[in-house]
Amino acid sequence: MKRFKLISVHETAGVTIVSPHTKRLYMQDTDLFKAEMIELLNYVHQDIIIDFSSVNIVNSLAIGVLIASASEMRTRHKQFVIVGLNPALHEIFKRMRLDSIFDIRKDVREGMAVL
Repeated sequence: MKRFKLISVHETAGVTIVSPHTKRLYMQDTDLFKAEMIELLNYVHQDIIIDFSSVNIVNSLAIGVLIASASEMRTRHKQFVIVGLNPALHEIFKRMRLDSIFDIRKDVREGMAVL
C-alpha cells in the first residue's frame, strides 16, 4: 500500500482502513487530506472505512472531501463507512444530517460487521 503524509492506509479482510494522523483536520491539512483521498480513490477498488478516532476537529472543507469520497464510492457500488467519531463530532454530523449520507459506526469492528 502506498504511504501518505496525513493518512495511514492498510487493508484488512479486503477492506481499506484509512486513519488520519491529526487531531485537527482543517486549514492546510484539508488540502493535503483532499489530495491524498483523491490519490487513494484512484487505486483502491474495495470498501473503505475512515477511522476518525484520533480526530477532534474538522472543518467544512474536510466534510466536503468525505462527501465527495462517499459519492465516488457509491458510483462504484462500494461502501464508505466512517467510524470513531468522538461525541462532539458525532453530534455535529447528526445535526448536519450527515448520518443520512454516511454510514457512521462506533469503531472499526462495528464498521467491518456491516460490510
